[in-house]
This record gives sequence, structure tokens and C-alpha cells, in this order.
Amino acid sequence: MLIFMACFFGIVINQPVPGHATAISSANTTTMTVADQSQFIDTAIKLNTADYLATYSQQHGPAATVAMTQAWLQTYRLMALTGINLLNTEFTGSVATFSGGLTSTNGRATIQNGTDSTWGSIINGGVAIENNHLIFDQVNLLTDQLLENQAMDYQNPRPTGNGAIDGLETGQQTQAETLSPIAIQQAMQAIADYYNGMIAGQTAFDVAGAYGNFNKTMIGQAGTLDAGVADGKHYYIVNIDASHLPNLQTTGFDDNDVLIYNDVSKSDTVTLSGGFTANGGQIIWNFPTATKINNTTKITGRILAPNGILLTNQNVDGANVMQYGSGYSNSAHAAIVAKPKMTYPVGETIKDDPLSYLQLIVTSAGKVVQPRMIFKSCMPMAS
Repeated sequence: MLIFMACFFGIVINQPVPGHATAISSANTTTMTVADQSQFIDTAIKLNTADYLATYSQQHGPAATVAMTQAWLQTYRLMALTGINLLNTEFTGSVATFSGGLTSTNGRATIQNGTDSTWGSIINGGVAIENNHLIFDQVNLLTDQLLENQAMDYQNPRPTGNGAIDGLETGQQTQAETLSPIAIQQAMQAIADYYNGMIAGQTAFDVAGAYGNFNKTMIGQAGTLDAGVADGKHYYIVNIDASHLPNLQTTGFDDNDVLIYNDVSKSDTVTLSGGFTANGGQIIWNFPTATKINNTTKITGRILAPNGILLTNQNVDGANVMQYGSGYSNSAHAAIVAKPKMTYPVGETIKDDPLSYLQLIVTSAGKVVQPRMIFKSCMPMAS
């Protein structure tokens, strides 16, 4: 059994227990102790190896290293360590959540396969659908608890919500243990830190001096890097100070260009509210240290924040974050923080689900601990 202890809280967090899966006789369900390896899982394990990216870069070059890491990050449209919460919003795409599950309220959600040929989507922590439909579209699903189709039912409360779940019979469910949230966080952090160190000196491009516009012709100025070409894509890095970033428009890039905006501000909280669009190229926003990203504007690109809770009332192309909350107006915030405060005795065993609403921990001595501290301070105690 894998047990992870929040070392100075006295809280034990249990991961799914191998060998305790309940076998269900069905053509599209399978149980096993540990999930089969996949390209996604194999790469995550490598990313947990010290100096893996530095060695890879020495052997293959920085462009190939960025290409490899981008392929891993984009395996699933949404990847979250402690839950995906959708409120008043439609969603279509692949998901991977390693605790906390998937919750959708007042909006249709259609789950699809990502690019991993073994595990199309991953959901640990269960699902809940309220007032709408959750549809699985021929998904090869890896999960810690087998899911079942259900009809809409407003009369009988149930953990999976009053909404309908459909389409599970069109795919395959496998109940098994996969990598822990800690391992996935460390993989994401390794990538974020690699991007963060690609430009020597942490110099930031002068966004204000460019009047909130970054054009491809500005590559070569301070705080920018042409990382080269790999697999038909041209990679560029631009350091920015996201603590002073009212808006940023990206122009001049084409479909084969990939631009990584790398936040070097080390800010805990980042607010995006002034317009962050692009007329070409693929955009990645890297926030290696931020614990909360509040987005209230149209934004182009994928967000990488290994320690961050992303609250957005606008569509994002993709995300690799600690926790994801999406909804119109302020509902994204409400989707996560609406749960009441919970008090647990020291040493209490906490199941997986409360992590989906975890904002912070207050110890009995009154010390406030941010969620990322759980990952930073914990280590496998037994296996």
C-alpha cells in the first residue's frame, strides 16, 4: 500500500490500495493491481529522475528537449493533481486527474481520448455530474474506481450527482493504481524548472516598453531565446514578469512556431485580466512557482503551473496544474471554495476526495500551509 504523510500536519493521505479492487464481470471493465506502463507514465517516471532533462538536452539539444516535454504535457487537454471542477461551462476533451476526481455542474462534459495509446483519460477520485450530462466518447479510461452509466435523477441524492452519465460501454475501463500526484507534480516541476533556466540570468523582456505586444521580430532582444528546430517545430522562449503584466498580444508567429512565455517573477499569485491572445503559433504560459492563477480574460495557449490552482472564467486551450476550476463569471472560484471548512483530528486518515476542494491547511497551532507544501514536505512512507 502506498501511504503519503503530510509530515508536519499529522495527516495521512491514502492513495488507492492495490489488491483491493472489486472485479466486475463485464466486457468493458478490467481490474488489476498496478496500471500497465504507457508512454505517458514511462516519461513521467523518467522526469522524476534527477538531471534527466539536463542529460537529455546535452544529448539531443534544447529544441528536442522542449519538443519531448511538450508532447508529454499535451497528452491530455486538462491535467490536474487534485481535481478538475467545471461549473456553468461546456467541456470537450481528454482529462487526467490524479486525485480529487472530475466534477461538472450545469454544463455538458464530453470526455475523449488523449494521445496516449494505453490510457486515453485518467480519473482518480470519482466523478460527479449535476444538472446535465457527462459523456464518455469511446474512452480507454484508467480509474481508481469503476464508473457506471446513470440516468438523470433529481429525487434520490447520490455521490455521482443528479445528472446523467453515458457512453461508458463504448470504451474500456481499467481499475488500477497509477502514479501518485506527487510523482506527477515532480514531473511537471522538472519541466517548468527546465524552461525557467533556459535563458541565463532570468532577464525579463520589457513588455511595457513594447506596449503590450510581442512580435516574432523581437526575438534576439534581452529576455528572449531562439531555442532551435525539432520535429518540424521552431521553439522560442520569452521571459516575462507576470506580476506586472496588464496584457500581452502575440503577433508574427506561424503554425509551426511554439512560443513559451516563462514567468520569472516568482510571484505566488498571478492575475490575467487584460487580453492575452495570439494571431499565430502555439503558446505556452509557464508559471513555475505560482500557487494561484486567476484568469478573467481571453487567453491563447496552454498553462503550466505545477504548484498552482487555476481559476478561469474563460476557455483555455489546455492546462497542467495542481487544480483546475473553470466557470463563467466568478463561478470558477465558487466551484472550488464552496465546500465547508473541515476539521480533522491529528493522525486522522483522510480519503482522496477532500483534496478536490483543498485550498489550505490550518494546523492546530494556527499555522497556515499552502497545498503545494503538502507535495514539497511529503515523501512515500511505505510501498
